[in-house]
Amino acid sequence: KTSGDVSSCTGRKRQRMRKMVKALRGIVPGAHQMDTVAVLDEAVRYLKSLKVEVQKLGVGKLKSYA
Repeated sequence: KTSGDVSSCTGRKRQRMRKMVKALRGIVPGAHQMDTVAVLDEAVRYLKSLKVEVQKLGVGKLKSYA
């Protein structure tokens, strides 16, 4: 790959990451006041807490990914 190809690929990855973090900010409570790293950290915690709640409710069998 040429340096232009690498730069283009990096730019696409950054754009995709920004899009994903923006989506998480819309889902995770309080994420609008957080920086990117905090949003990702809180998203992991939030998803784990949701998983626990679903298990408490006995809704289906979830595979463990964590």
